[in-house]
Amino acid sequence: MAEAADRVIASYRNSDAVNENGWRAARDELSHSLLLDPDDSVRGRLRLAEGHLARIEGTTHHNTAQLNDAAERFNEAQRLLPNSPDPALGLARLYLYGFKDIDRADQGLHQAEKHGFAIGSREKSQLADGYRDRADRTYWDSRNVRGLPQEKEQIARARDDYQRALELYQAVVPYGNANASIVRVQNSLDSVNFRLQEIEHPASPESDNGDGKSGALEKLRKLLHIWR
Repeated sequence: MAEAADRVIASYRNSDAVNENGWRAARDELSHSLLLDPDDSVRGRLRLAEGHLARIEGTTHHNTAQLNDAAERFNEAQRLLPNSPDPALGLARLYLYGFKDIDRADQGLHQAEKHGFAIGSREKSQLADGYRDRADRTYWDSRNVRGLPQEKEQIARARDDYQRALELYQAVVPYGNANASIVRVQNSLDSVNFRLQEIEHPASPESDNGDGKSGALEKLRKLLHIWR
């Protein structure tokens, strides 16, 4: 029974998709196995399967309680399986898509690396998504401080995240939707760089051809690139 569950865990570790039914089957196998052999290794793998189930439910339904439950189960799995990369992989996925915390997700993947996991195209693509999404949120929120000193700082953070996302997408081409994502992120990066140039070097009145209209239209065109 434990071996059957291990095949599910290994499948996820090797970048194959494991759906909710797969994790539920693994949980049931490990629950029965634990009754026969109350071993910490079996218990750790059971907590891992439970963590993935809570992660999927919490992410799907935006349920913070379930997301917190997933974190607790992954952390317990990490304590019971100190040399395994699997709990860290679960935490990375949880922080990326559940809590929207790209920094913690990145840390989780590096923790998995320390336990022998090789970060592949799936993980790089997921990280790229996370950096891109955070950049989108930061750039959008910068509208609330437009014209204030904080705007430049926020847009600079968005630029750095877009640049990191672009590098990751370029590293995994042609995996997934990397090519389309590169075009989208490059357009967004052009927009934030244009806005930074506006802030650092305000346009003179003469650049509007005397009526102030053409310059404003060009600014609007550039700033709308990100929302296409």
